[in-house]
Amino acid sequence: MGCVGMTAKCCMSARNFLCGDPLDYEFATNTTCHGAAKIANAHNRVHRLLWAMVFLGSFSVCVWWIADRVGNYYGYRTNTEISRRFEDKLIFPAVTVCNFNRYRASKASPDTLEHLWELLNLHTALVNRGNTSYDTSLWDSPPINATEFADLTRQAGFRLDDDTLIMCKWRDVDCHQEDFEHHFTPYGNCWTFNWNTSSARAQPTAGEGNGLRMVIDIHADEYTEPANLDSLDVGLKFLVHDQHDPPKMDSEGLAVAAGTHVYTSIVQQKFINERKPWGQCVHGTTLQYYDRYSLTGCLLECRARRVMDMCHCLPASLPGPADVPHCSPMQLGNCAYKELAKFDRGAEEVGRCNCSVPCEETKYQVSLSYSGWPNRDAVTLFNRSLDELRANYVSLDIFYQDLNYQTFQQFQTVTVPGMISDIGGQLGFFLGASIITLSEFLEYLILKVIVHRYGPENEENTEDHGNKDEHREKEVLVKSH
Repeated sequence: MGCVGMTAKCCMSARNFLCGDPLDYEFATNTTCHGAAKIANAHNRVHRLLWAMVFLGSFSVCVWWIADRVGNYYGYRTNTEISRRFEDKLIFPAVTVCNFNRYRASKASPDTLEHLWELLNLHTALVNRGNTSYDTSLWDSPPINATEFADLTRQAGFRLDDDTLIMCKWRDVDCHQEDFEHHFTPYGNCWTFNWNTSSARAQPTAGEGNGLRMVIDIHADEYTEPANLDSLDVGLKFLVHDQHDPPKMDSEGLAVAAGTHVYTSIVQQKFINERKPWGQCVHGTTLQYYDRYSLTGCLLECRARRVMDMCHCLPASLPGPADVPHCSPMQLGNCAYKELAKFDRGAEEVGRCNCSVPCEETKYQVSLSYSGWPNRDAVTLFNRSLDELRANYVSLDIFYQDLNYQTFQQFQTVTVPGMISDIGGQLGFFLGASIITLSEFLEYLILKVIVHRYGPENEENTEDHGNKDEHREKEVLVKSH
């Protein structure tokens, strides 16, 4: 082919393996990718082999590193950053209080209580043993209907009134029954302070005595819980939770015995979770019966839908539409408790709810310390004997430990900008390559396609035309001299 269409430097070396294709030689000697020119201009095979090994080794390591970085990105790994922020005041959480005794002896007839305990005993057996096949003859002639059953729980269950709420103070200001919201739970009546209020209370000073203080009479002499219900506890169960989260007393509640003063110091914790595919949080999802999404609320609504679909009624402890009636004792025994037992024991059932953690949620870390309560001087203060006080009274003191909160933020280990930056760093370190180098490769590939499609004649004609122009320029220069 001669020297036509080739650079002079290429033609000077008959041994140069790129002299057969001037486009390859031009690219190799002019690209900004390091090492290619050394291979193209090598004067002997050993020199060329050494540089080829260096180039291929660097290229291989670079590809391996890039593949590893891309794999890390698509592994959707996350890290969690923990930080602490100090505030002048903190919004106080909701506090829910329940009594281990669901029905007071003085508020319901013995026959009614016997019937209720038979029902609840069956429910306990279903939950504990996983048995969903049972005799329903007990409810052929129920003594109370659904409406009466809900009303009975409200009236005969645990109430916060002048008889039970002996003392209540929020930051040394008296609080009353009107400051508590009623909830039905598996423990019957429960009462929540600071629940879902637009004017949430805030604590500006840390330490005991600066939050919520209560003295509650549990009326131990009115307990009706039978021994076969596996409920021999005497005292209260309480839960510190977010204002917009329904109380989940059966799994998260804390117990306190009568004759005890419990000091509850709390630390607010905020969790910020990643969305899919890096995390499992849901964003923008709403619930029907709660004003803010929470995992607990989602599961409660799912349980309620299951019972409504199968039993056409709702237990009083589950949320639902106003036009769906509460379950009667017969419906509870024949259907509702059976379906709830299936639901609670089946992972597939819970999985169908599609309930995930919220993208932002607030939890409270609780630390408890106890003291015996009260001392002898309380006899005069409360006008009751010391034995009666220690058998019936519970004192709760709930407060922020410090005026700061912890943030647990989940974030992507590898982001798109981070991955691109990492890939650019590997290309630059191992090959000296950049976006400009990639553009050169693209130009080279386009020219190769053109040459392959239209043949090398166009390239030679272009070179000849360029040589003629160069010859004319030289003639003009000679004449000018």
